[in-house]
Amino acid sequence: MSHLTKKLNHRLNKREIDVIVDDILEGSLTHDSLRTALTTADGAVLFNLFWVLSTTAHKSAEALSGLENDIFYATVKHKNNDTVLRNGLSAFKSLNISEDIEDELYNFAFDVLQAKDAAIAHRSFGIIVCVRIAVKYPELKTELIEVVQLLKELYGVSPAVLSATNQALKKLTPRYRK
Repeated sequence: MSHLTKKLNHRLNKREIDVIVDDILEGSLTHDSLRTALTTADGAVLFNLFWVLSTTAHKSAEALSGLENDIFYATVKHKNNDTVLRNGLSAFKSLNISEDIEDELYNFAFDVLQAKDAAIAHRSFGIIVCVRIAVKYPELKTELIEVVQLLKELYGVSPAVLSATNQALKKLTPRYRK
């Protein structure tokens, strides 16, 4: 069991997660150890690992530079785990999205948006990820706008979805911009 796996192998609190995030930001936890954990983790380790990755991404996306593809493929691999899906999508609100995964990530997040059983957090994070990609590719905007407007109508009572849909429409359509 690696040093990182030992740290992650029990229920952690926010303070303990922040200590591990600081280790990443300071460079004492290497990309190799994170990459290994991404490919081997399960159970509590997987839960905590994705919490750490999401928190790190929001503090400093650069600290995870080079791991984006690994994070994406681990998210897809464990997409039926709500924690992994939520934190994986959340991380991509901040992480660099390389061209080699843009298409797959967009399709993955778009599928999450349309899933009948998707959690509110998954939908709102998926919207943001899709928008980040769609602003680069105008041909994606029309369909995404339609889905975002529908989500706003269906789930707009949720503050998370309402905020994400409003942000999306501001970025995707001129009439919503101030």
